[in-house]
Amino acid sequence: MAIHFFPGKDRSSPTARLRGYLVAEALHNSGMEIVVHDPPAWRSLTELNGSRIRELIKHIKLLARIKSGDVIYLVRTVFQLDFVLVVMFFRVFLRRKVI
Repeated sequence: MAIHFFPGKDRSSPTARLRGYLVAEALHNSGMEIVVHDPPAWRSLTELNGSRIRELIKHIKLLARIKSGDVIYLVRTVFQLDFVLVVMFFRVFLRRKVI
């Protein structure tokens, strides 16, 4: 079983650092398999362009590769609405474990 961390921001953000990166590091030091992914880029709800669609497809492929026994850990502030909707789809329809 692996835990996949999806922080909302990079390591310079106090929220992501305390609730995401440090927790991931502590779990890794205790012997658990940890994967920390890059935070999704923040985009406005009205912004619709090719990069947003490419990033959405990238997240769908990434989440599809996560095994059913693995855990998806969302750090407090994940701002990208598209990403959150994709994660909720995987949670509801594919029964992925989400924290």
